[in-house]
Amino acid sequence: MSRRRDNWVAPAWTPPATLTCVLLEPNHVGAVLSAFPDCLQTPVEDAVAVLVPDATRPVLMRAVTGTSAIVGPTVAWQRAADSYRRALALAELWSRSGRWTPRSTSWTWC
Repeated sequence: MSRRRDNWVAPAWTPPATLTCVLLEPNHVGAVLSAFPDCLQTPVEDAVAVLVPDATRPVLMRAVTGTSAIVGPTVAWQRAADSYRRALALAELWSRSGRWTPRSTSWTWC
């Protein structure tokens, strides 16, 4: 069990103003990370969900050009789950219709 020291100070964390969820194939994550190195990422079935902080839409769309990304809406950081759910719902709809697999499209947005 660790003990708290009297002089311990919690690390400062400044949350971003916004987050955007991007669903990508694992081999395309580097395209987003090179433009936005402070991303958070987690595997989701056959893809990777990347939360991009404070991204302007044009820069983000340039970063995913040539990939099979689905880009969720940009939302306040407290609503990041909304961006994730929206991107995941679009991927699910397209997958069911046979119109989207990670390799079938260049990119789209919600």
